[in-house]
Amino acid sequence: MYSMVGINDSVCFVGVVGCLVRRENACLNSVCKSSCFFSSGGGEVKSLNDSVVSLKSRRKISGRHVVMLGAKDDQGRVRIATPFGVVSRDPYSLPPMVSKAAEMKTLEFAENSHRLEELKIALNRSASGPQLAALQELCFYPPEEAVPLLVQTMQKSIDEMARSQATFACLLIMENEQVTSEILSKCYEAVEYALKSDGSPTVRSAAAAVVGAVLDPEYVDRASQVLTRQLMEETDWLVKMCLAVALGTRGDKNAVTTLLPMLQRNAIEDCSNQSLVIQGIIGALGQLGAVEALPEFQRWSGCDDSMIRMQVAEALQGFGPEEGVIELAESLKTDENALVRQQADGSLQVLLRKLE
Repeated sequence: MYSMVGINDSVCFVGVVGCLVRRENACLNSVCKSSCFFSSGGGEVKSLNDSVVSLKSRRKISGRHVVMLGAKDDQGRVRIATPFGVVSRDPYSLPPMVSKAAEMKTLEFAENSHRLEELKIALNRSASGPQLAALQELCFYPPEEAVPLLVQTMQKSIDEMARSQATFACLLIMENEQVTSEILSKCYEAVEYALKSDGSPTVRSAAAAVVGAVLDPEYVDRASQVLTRQLMEETDWLVKMCLAVALGTRGDKNAVTTLLPMLQRNAIEDCSNQSLVIQGIIGALGQLGAVEALPEFQRWSGCDDSMIRMQVAEALQGFGPEEGVIELAESLKTDENALVRQQADGSLQVLLRKLE
């Protein structure tokens, strides 16, 4: 299993992402087996399906849920956007001005208008630090004041980390049931535009995760269609992986007609350059319960890549105990790789419980 690097809070993102790549130094900050990687709690990402982006396991895609910006969870933490996702943090662990904003009431923002002007100046700087700090602070401002600055950052900042963080900040706002339809539309349109047009794979990956997490009924069908279309057109492996994961997250079984042929077109003898994309597709098909993919799972269980075999073993949990599913899990329990064997055993226990 892979773990998140340097993140010990709850991380959302869509899936995506501790999986963000800094292309200038070719450093993959963190990779989670086949997912757009978000952790919860202790920082370890157990699997693609454990991602916070796997929202369908927690609530149906039927509408936004009430999450007031600045609201604290039962541990006293607040949610803020980072370039790698959405994290829950103790307000007092944040930079002083961010912590102060987290504690402010609505009327206090109106009385502190000069601070908003200072944030605008920070967002126009070329250095990453001031932009990222300003974006975190904006997570607590009234949406009507924050959103124009977030959209401006997404469209005009030359810093890919700032654009990515602004994208995740839009997710926080879209999750809030109290925002107006106009604000929601501005956020969604900006994120979708980033998915289609941003030159950075890092930002497009973030946008894929956010589109995958959109819950508002007005955008459910549109989001699935956009993700499917982009998956067919995208050429970057990181973005393709995140798109596949996002489709699995949404639970739209129509995506199977796109995902399964993509898996079928790949040869197991030469998959090293597409390993993470293949893992993402397999994980998504498992989430969708696409038992018609079982022959492909059987084929990929014989590849040389142990991470792909481990993803096959895990994805079987999404199926019922149909003929061939339990047999494949039992077969993977004899795999040469200990982690594959461990995952296969866990999946087998899940499948057997479904027989009870």
